Amino acid sequence: MQGTIRFAAALLLGGCVLVGCDEAKDASKDVKDKAGQAATEAKDAVGGAAAAVTDAAAGAMEKVKKEADDLIAKARQFITDKKLDDAGKIVEQLKALKDKLPAEYQSKVDDVVKLFDSAKAAIPALPGGN
Repeated sequence: MQGTIRFAAALLLGGCVLVGCDEAKDASKDVKDKAGQAATEAKDAVGGAAAAVTDAAAGAMEKVKKEADDLIAKARQFITDKKLDDAGKIVEQLKALKDKLPAEYQSKVDDVVKLFDSAKAAIPALPGGN
Protein backbone atom coordinates (compact mmCIF):
# COMPACT_ATOMS: atom_id res chain seq x y z
CA MET A 1 0.00 0.00 0.00
CA GLN A 2 2.74 2.42 0.86
CA GLY A 3 4.36 1.64 -2.46
CA THR A 4 1.15 2.60 -4.23
CA ILE A 5 0.92 5.83 -2.30
CA ARG A 6 4.52 6.65 -3.12
CA PHE A 7 3.95 5.82 -6.75
CA ALA A 8 0.85 8.04 -6.86
CA ALA A 9 2.71 10.87 -5.13
CA ALA A 10 5.59 10.57 -7.56
CA LEU A 11 3.18 10.55 -10.49
CA LEU A 12 1.36 13.58 -9.11
CA LEU A 13 4.65 15.41 -8.49
CA GLY A 14 5.91 14.55 -11.97
CA GLY A 15 2.67 15.78 -13.51
CA CYS A 16 3.01 19.09 -11.67
CA VAL A 17 6.56 19.47 -12.85
CA LEU A 18 5.55 18.81 -16.46
CA VAL A 19 2.68 21.28 -16.30
CA GLY A 20 5.00 23.84 -14.72
CA CYS A 21 7.59 23.28 -17.47
CA ASP A 22 4.99 23.86 -20.16
CA GLU A 23 3.94 27.10 -18.47
CA ALA A 24 7.60 28.18 -18.20
CA LYS A 25 8.11 27.42 -21.88
CA ASP A 26 5.04 29.48 -22.77
CA ALA A 27 6.24 32.37 -20.59
CA SER A 28 9.69 32.15 -22.15
CA LYS A 29 8.16 32.22 -25.65
CA ASP A 30 6.05 35.27 -24.71
CA VAL A 31 9.11 37.11 -23.42
CA LYS A 32 11.05 36.20 -26.56
CA ASP A 33 8.20 37.37 -28.82
CA LYS A 34 7.84 40.66 -26.94
CA ALA A 35 11.60 41.27 -27.06
CA GLY A 36 11.58 40.62 -30.80
CA GLN A 37 8.69 43.01 -31.27
CA ALA A 38 10.43 45.69 -29.19
CA ALA A 39 13.61 45.24 -31.23
CA THR A 40 11.67 45.62 -34.48
CA GLU A 41 9.96 48.76 -33.21
CA ALA A 42 13.31 50.21 -32.08
CA LYS A 43 14.84 49.41 -35.47
CA ASP A 44 11.94 51.12 -37.24
CA ALA A 45 12.25 54.17 -34.99
CA VAL A 46 15.99 54.44 -35.63
CA GLY A 47 15.41 54.02 -39.36
CA GLY A 48 12.81 56.79 -39.28
CA ALA A 49 15.12 59.08 -37.34
CA ALA A 50 17.96 58.40 -39.76
CA ALA A 51 15.70 59.21 -42.69
CA ALA A 52 14.65 62.47 -41.02
CA VAL A 53 18.29 63.44 -40.45
CA THR A 54 19.15 62.60 -44.06
CA ASP A 55 16.24 64.69 -45.31
CA ALA A 56 17.25 67.60 -43.09
CA ALA A 57 20.85 67.42 -44.30
CA ALA A 58 19.71 67.34 -47.92
CA GLY A 59 17.47 70.34 -47.28
CA ALA A 60 20.32 72.24 -45.65
CA MET A 61 22.62 71.46 -48.59
CA GLU A 62 20.00 72.69 -51.05
CA LYS A 63 19.72 75.92 -49.06
CA VAL A 64 23.49 76.44 -49.14
CA LYS A 65 23.60 75.71 -52.88
CA LYS A 66 20.79 78.23 -53.51
CA GLU A 67 22.65 80.83 -51.46
CA ALA A 68 25.79 80.16 -53.52
CA ASP A 69 23.84 80.46 -56.78
CA ASP A 70 22.41 83.81 -55.67
CA LEU A 71 25.81 85.12 -54.59
CA ILE A 72 27.46 83.95 -57.82
CA ALA A 73 24.79 85.71 -59.89
CA LYS A 74 25.20 88.93 -57.87
CA ALA A 75 28.99 88.81 -58.12
CA ARG A 76 28.86 88.31 -61.89
CA GLN A 77 26.40 91.19 -62.27
CA PHE A 78 28.55 93.52 -60.15
CA ILE A 79 31.63 92.56 -62.18
CA THR A 80 29.75 93.19 -65.44
CA ASP A 81 28.60 96.56 -64.09
CA LYS A 82 32.20 97.30 -62.99
CA LYS A 83 31.08 97.67 -59.38
CA LEU A 84 34.16 95.89 -58.12
CA ASP A 85 33.86 97.03 -54.50
CA ASP A 86 30.44 95.39 -54.29
CA ALA A 87 31.69 92.36 -56.23
CA GLY A 88 34.64 92.04 -53.83
CA LYS A 89 32.31 91.80 -50.82
CA ILE A 90 30.31 89.06 -52.53
CA VAL A 91 33.47 87.21 -53.57
CA GLU A 92 34.61 87.17 -49.92
CA GLN A 93 31.24 85.69 -48.88
CA LEU A 94 31.62 83.03 -51.57
CA LYS A 95 35.13 82.18 -50.39
CA ALA A 96 33.81 81.71 -46.84
CA LEU A 97 31.00 79.48 -48.13
CA LYS A 98 33.17 77.44 -50.50
CA ASP A 99 34.19 74.67 -48.06
CA LYS A 100 30.53 73.92 -47.29
CA LEU A 101 29.71 73.37 -50.96
CA PRO A 102 29.93 70.26 -53.13
CA ALA A 103 32.80 70.06 -55.66
CA GLU A 104 30.80 71.35 -58.63
CA TYR A 105 29.92 74.50 -56.70
CA GLN A 106 33.47 74.97 -55.46
CA SER A 107 34.61 75.17 -59.09
CA LYS A 108 31.89 77.78 -59.78
CA VAL A 109 33.22 79.85 -56.87
CA ASP A 110 36.76 79.51 -58.26
CA ASP A 111 35.51 80.74 -61.65
CA VAL A 112 33.92 83.85 -60.09
CA VAL A 113 37.08 84.56 -58.09
CA LYS A 114 39.17 84.35 -61.30
CA LEU A 115 36.69 86.60 -63.12
CA PHE A 116 36.86 89.12 -60.28
CA ASP A 117 40.66 89.04 -60.18
CA SER A 118 40.81 89.55 -63.95
CA ALA A 119 38.40 92.50 -63.74
CA LYS A 120 40.47 94.10 -60.97
CA ALA A 121 43.67 93.61 -62.98
CA ALA A 122 42.09 95.22 -66.05
CA ILE A 123 41.46 98.51 -64.26
CA PRO A 124 44.31 100.89 -65.03
CA ALA A 125 46.28 102.20 -62.10
CA LEU A 126 45.40 105.72 -61.09
CA PRO A 127 48.01 108.34 -61.87
CA GLY A 128 50.14 109.16 -58.84
CA GLY A 129 49.20 105.87 -57.15
CA ASN A 130 51.75 103.42 -55.77
